[in-house]
This record gives sequence, C-alpha cells and structure tokens, in this order.
Amino acid sequence: MQSIGLLIKDEQMVLVSLKQGLRATWLEGYETMPLGELKGEDRDEALLYNLERFLRLHPGGRDNLFLALSRDKVLMQAVYLPLAVEENLGSALNYEMDRLTPFSLDAIYFDYYILKRFPARNQLYLMLIVVKKEVVDNYLNLLKKIGVRPRGIELTSTALFNIHKTGRHGADKLWSKKDLQQSTLLAKLEKAVPQLFPQALQGTAGSGEAAAPALEVLVCYLNGHLELNLVSDDTLYYARSLPVAASDRENAKEHQANLYLSEIQHEIQRGMLNLPEHTELERSVRVLLSGKDLDEASLLEQSEPAGLDVSVMRDAAISVREAADQRQLPLLSVALGLALKGVRRVPLDINLMPVALRPKKKKSKKKIAAVVVSCLVVLLAGGLLITNILQTNARITELDAQLAELKVAARAVEALQKEIEQTEKYDAEIKQIKDADVSKLKILEELTRLIPDDSWLTDFEFNGDEKKIILSGYSTSASKLIPILEDSKLFEKVKFTSPITKGGGVKENFKIELTPEAAKK
Repeated sequence: MQSIGLLIKDEQMVLVSLKQGLRATWLEGYETMPLGELKGEDRDEALLYNLERFLRLHPGGRDNLFLALSRDKVLMQAVYLPLAVEENLGSALNYEMDRLTPFSLDAIYFDYYILKRFPARNQLYLMLIVVKKEVVDNYLNLLKKIGVRPRGIELTSTALFNIHKTGRHGADKLWSKKDLQQSTLLAKLEKAVPQLFPQALQGTAGSGEAAAPALEVLVCYLNGHLELNLVSDDTLYYARSLPVAASDRENAKEHQANLYLSEIQHEIQRGMLNLPEHTELERSVRVLLSGKDLDEASLLEQSEPAGLDVSVMRDAAISVREAADQRQLPLLSVALGLALKGVRRVPLDINLMPVALRPKKKKSKKKIAAVVVSCLVVLLAGGLLITNILQTNARITELDAQLAELKVAARAVEALQKEIEQTEKYDAEIKQIKDADVSKLKILEELTRLIPDDSWLTDFEFNGDEKKIILSGYSTSASKLIPILEDSKLFEKVKFTSPITKGGGVKENFKIELTPEAAKK
C-alpha cells in the first residue's frame, strides 16, 4: 500500500511517498519544490504541475493522499464538558459550537479528540479543532482541477505528533492509553473490567513516588513561524504557532537555533497551564526540533538552557533505502506524519474534511487477491479436513463393528476362564482335603500289620471332626500295644482312654486313642 503526504507552505511544497512493506514502512520518494515569489494563478499552476508530476512517479498513492494545514490556519481550543455527553459528543459540540468558538456551525469544519476523563468531577476534557470552511474548500477546489481528492486534511501539529509517537510507544498495539482516551467503548470496558487493562493504562499511579515523565516539546519551523507542540503522557495538550520577526526571517538559518531555544523557554510555562491537574513543581523538558529550515550545525553551536534537553527529531518509524535519505527525515517530519496515516494506524486520527466529502477508500487489488487466495486456501483446507473427518468416521464405524465382535468373543473367553479357574479351585480344595487325611484303608492295613496275633479288635471308631481313632479290643498284654503303635509313622499321641480290665480267661480288655500322622500337619 502506498500513501502521499502533501504539505503546502508559503514558499514551497513538500511531497513524501511512503510504502508499507511486510515489516517496515519505507520512504519511496520525496520532493521539495520551491514556489518562490509566485502568486495567484501562477502559483496554483506551478503547484498542480509539480504535484501531478510527482503522482505520476508514485501512482499508487494518488487515491491515498493526505494534506496538512499549518497551525496558524486553525483554532485549537481545550474545553470541558459534562461526562454524560460523551456518547453523543459530536451532536453536543454542534449544539455548543457558538458558545465554544467565535464561529457559527455553518461556517466551519471541526474535529476533536479526548484529552482526559475526570469521573470524580463528572467532566470530560477534550481538544476541539476548528477551521473555516473556506480554507478547506480552497484546497479541495484546487486539487479537484487535476482529479485529486485528499482522503484527509489535518493540521501540522497532529502530523508531527503522529510521526514522533508511531513506532516509539507502540501505536499499533491493541490498547494504548491514547485508545482509552479516544474510545468510548474501551473506556466503558476499562471501567467494567479493570483487570483487562495494565495499571499504566488506567492512568493510576503505581507508587506515588515515581518521577514525573519528561515533557516533550515538538518544534517545527514552518512558513516563517515556529510551531510548538507540548506533549505529556503521550497526549498532545498544547499547540501554538509563533511568528518569527521579519528581521530574523532574512537570516533564519543564522539565528534559527537562538530563536528556537529562547521562544521555547517562554512558551513551555504557558503551555503547561493546559495540562490537567499539573502539580509537579519541576519537570524535565525534552525539546525535539524538525522542519525544512532546520540547521543542525548552527544548533550544535548553541548552549542548552538549564532544564532543556534539546535534540533533533529522528523518525524511527520510517525506513530508508539510501543512507543519504536518513538525514532528510527530520526535515520531512510533517509530510511523513501525513503519509503515515495512509499506511498505518496512527495515535491521533484527526480529519477536518466533512464525512460527505471524504472519498471511499479503494480496496487494494493485491489485498483483494490475497483475500481470495486466503479464502481458497481455507476452502481447500476445509474440504480436505471434511474428507478426512468422513474417512475417519467410516473407519471408526468399521472398527466399532469389529470391536463388538471381539467383545462377544472376549466375554466367551472370560466365561471359560472363570469356569477353568473354578474347576482348578475345586481340584485344589479336593487335593487339600485328600492331603490332609490318611487313607482309611491304609490305616486298617497298618493296624493289621502292627497288632500282634495275641490281640484283636472288637471296635474301630474314626472321628473325622477331631481326627481321632479309638480302638477297642482284647490282648494278652494290652500295655505292649502302646509302644508298638507309637513306632508307626502313621500314628501319634497313642494313649489309653480307660483303665485296662480283665476279660474272660487271661485276656485284657483295652480302649486306645490315637491320632493319624496327617492330622497334625
């Protein structure tokens, strides 16, 4: 995107062409055309001829041209209004214009920007910028002769402010303090949800002991005037045009630096009266000089007054292709600030052209092509994504069917596994029972082997619960049975459960209790 900045001064015309790249704003070209002593129609013809020639060299900016009015052609008035009128501020200013300015509404064009809000006092502090219609109409009619209609007309002070602040304090960031001051919507959002805004953007002090930021004074030599602009807290609070004496104009380059510094010292205190609630007794001042007649060599020869830090404005927001052009930037500051509005968002957007006369911004063919290509890419990516989703869903359905079959087989396997485990459990229990008991046949076999021939059993009793065997019978010597049974590996705890008694003949009646060997394990 290309943009043209046009600054028409009494003695010359300054033209600047900027082009916005992917990462930087480039100075594509500039020209300074002296108008000399030309007056009337001769001056207009020379101006239009040179402008048309420049536009042929930079055709991309023909419909993106911005014009500046010098500070002495406009009225800047700081006013206080009730905070309640902010939602319909334009209508309120229309109604109050006769009271706020010496002009009637039908004789002027105007714009404004908010300086500060005072909720506690229910006041709105704003800067009103007014210009007579005839001043703007003269320029519009002149440019109309070559088929050019500017997209915006502002004043040199706001253009100088924009070129200085853009690129230094993040004019392109989402929410700057300037945005909060100028946007009703952001102001309401800040009040409703203060957590969304950093402490610095809310205009509140962090500690109360922080040093006050330096005042910035932007100075430009233009049309035999010094244009002085006072900036505080990233806001343009004061702008004034100071005429240079005729005797000094003849030797402007020789006396310019002296004139700057002496006039600035007198005007700073006056300008500070426009700062709301300004309480700092001492505050550092930074003076930045610019303008076509700026003489850096003369400036370096001058001693800086106490309290003033004087330097030349360097426009970091603009990139140059030739090193020699870098030194021209301070001389082109106003025109650069004008053209910058056509390629980037600026901190202070002022336009003194009535809305009805502003040309509609033409859409860049490159941007349209980029949008079309982007849409095609999005559609193609969306189509591929939808196709991939459909294929994925079909595959998921197929896998779900396979998974259902596998779940049925898995449940059958689980049932069989449980049956096997139950069978193994029963087998283990049977084995445990079997291992815990000595076979009854084995016990009988062992008793048959051990009991002598002179002894016999009349009763064999097996108590399964207590794991005990009770033997009853007759023997020629019952007491010999105890050691015989104890020697067996199958029996233990062999004892008589009742006294031995004499039976018929020589036989002894006995009753013996013993425990199988396995029962003790």
